[in-house]
Formats: sequence, structure tokens, C-alpha cells
Amino acid sequence: MKNKIPPPILAIVSIYFMYALKDLFPNFSFPYQNLVASLIGIEALFIVFVSAREFKKLKTTISPIKLSEVSSLVTNGTYKFSRNPMYLALISIQVAFGIYLGNWLFVILIILFAF
Repeated sequence: MKNKIPPPILAIVSIYFMYALKDLFPNFSFPYQNLVASLIGIEALFIVFVSAREFKKLKTTISPIKLSEVSSLVTNGTYKFSRNPMYLALISIQVAFGIYLGNWLFVILIILFAF
């Protein structure tokens, strides 16, 4: 399997489109919206750092592009609970940004990102 575009780049492109097209889609707001977005963003960063630490412990690559450099399968830490917590974190970052913007476009872009 050949990956052409790294998932973090796809997430950044998705976030860019959320921001660039935010005025073309319906908005929403609710009490403590920014707090909820911040908490989800913090959760995502926590997952990234904990997951990256597991890769470092096993001295294997974190890059999904460099499959030939994989030296072991990570099954500890967050990987006990999720098959791919890094993607979960990328989706959480996008959800946090979408909630922060208060725009429904994030739902569509996250579905596209997941596939």
C-alpha cells in the first residue's frame, strides 16, 4: 500500500477549507462553545503525545509514509483501546476547530477525511 499524502497534511487542508468556506454554510452556537472546542483540542493533543511516546519506546517510525522503516507493532498505551489513535486525534482536532468556528461544514469534511 502506497500512501501519497501524509494524514496530518490532509487534516491541515481540511481545516483550511473549514476556515475558507465557513461563510457558505450554516452556523451554530451554544453556551461554552469555545470551552468545548478547547477541551476536545486538548484531548487530541494528549492522544498525539501519548501515542508518539509509544512509538519512541519501541524505536519504530511514526510515519505512515515510511512503511519500510516499521520495526514493530505498537499495542500498548492508547493502542490498547484504539486501532489508530493518531487518526482519532486528527479527527478530534478537526472537530475542535469546527466547533470553535461554529460551522456545520466540519461534519462533511471530517467524513471526507475519514474515507
